[in-house]
Amino acid sequence: MPQQFYRADVPSTVTATRTRSLTTGVAQNCQTDNRREDLLSRSIIGLIIMEYLGQLVWAANPIYKNLGMGLFGLMWVIVALCIFAVKDRAGAKIIIWLGLGLASYTVYGLLRGNYLPFVALDVTNMGFLFVSVLFAEPSNRAYLLRMFLNGMCYALVVALLVVVVMLERVGFTPGNLDTRFSFDETTSNSDLFALTGLLGVSVFLAPFAPYVKGARKFIVPIAIIVYGGFAFLTASRNALTSACIGLVVTTWCISRQDKKRRFRNLLMICVLVGIAAGGVFTLYGERAMQDLMELQRARQNAEDFTSGRIDEALGALQELKVGEFVIGRGFGAAKDNLGDTKSINGVPMVHFGPVHIILKGGIMLLLVLYGTLIYCVLRARSRAAMGYECAYVICLFLAREMSHQQWHDFSALVVVAMCIGMLSGPSNIRQKAVGQ
Repeated sequence: MPQQFYRADVPSTVTATRTRSLTTGVAQNCQTDNRREDLLSRSIIGLIIMEYLGQLVWAANPIYKNLGMGLFGLMWVIVALCIFAVKDRAGAKIIIWLGLGLASYTVYGLLRGNYLPFVALDVTNMGFLFVSVLFAEPSNRAYLLRMFLNGMCYALVVALLVVVVMLERVGFTPGNLDTRFSFDETTSNSDLFALTGLLGVSVFLAPFAPYVKGARKFIVPIAIIVYGGFAFLTASRNALTSACIGLVVTTWCISRQDKKRRFRNLLMICVLVGIAAGGVFTLYGERAMQDLMELQRARQNAEDFTSGRIDEALGALQELKVGEFVIGRGFGAAKDNLGDTKSINGVPMVHFGPVHIILKGGIMLLLVLYGTLIYCVLRARSRAAMGYECAYVICLFLAREMSHQQWHDFSALVVVAMCIGMLSGPSNIRQKAVGQ
């Protein structure tokens, strides 16, 4: 028989004191761990907002090359922190499979001798899918989402001010039958499409607007209205359609959440749309609006409704060999030219999203990426408290892919990655709404 040890010689008060001390120590350690996790999460969300604002400044002043390198480095800091934040099995699986995929296609692209800046562009943008690991764990999804939404609302306010000021500064003129838009190139070298395109994240945030407290929830519809207004003035069908869908979705979601103030919220959004329409008409005049409507009708009635993008996609596929069609050309792959645009190193994108993915990773990568997105949509009903909102984001992303590839759109990828994490991780169907 093993020897038995008894603590009869130890007073009960001493034992109780030691037990309380041990319990207190464990509680303090847990609190310390929670503070560290909270600080790490806040740091990642804060860096994402900084990346967004940095790209906004870079689009307004692309001459700052050092800023571009800084933004590239900041992207990888965000990715590294996301990997460091993993603490559950669901997140670890995402890290392993995503890491192996990125490493494989990066090495493959380098071995093929693809242009190094193009390789860096592709692997960095795809790397933002690591953000999904933050939302793979159910316990803190609502907290992280609320933090991200609040930060993006403030960032959108800055973006709105920058866009309005820059459009006024460069003397922007709406499109007509001769050109889609014009501005005084002597006053600015800003990339207007990139600048206003950063407002496009608002259409992906549309269903989450009600979860922002107070009047800040109207920042998202305001950004959608400005984004859609620029799309209308430049006859951009993809952006205009997305803005219309986003405005309908955010209006419905806001009115559904707060039934007592439903009429007031609907009236507020209608007033915002009216103010925007009246401001555009007053600023540019009746004649400019007539020319713009003629441009819209001409684009709708054109023989090639896709504006040459089907021919572009077919041309890109014809450049591929049989093996390249299966496994692609690796990250950094480029096609010979893009319409009238020709470059020594080629053009690292194809407008038609699926063909863009085939160029980089072949049918294999296309099946993996699109299969994952479709799989997440199918799990939306049973896996997450905000499953339908996440399904909307992914479906909108896939729809926009049919007109213009979205894999170089940093802000869209971050929101999509967030939704992938929420839908691919364990169920949180009993979790309270993020706004509560």
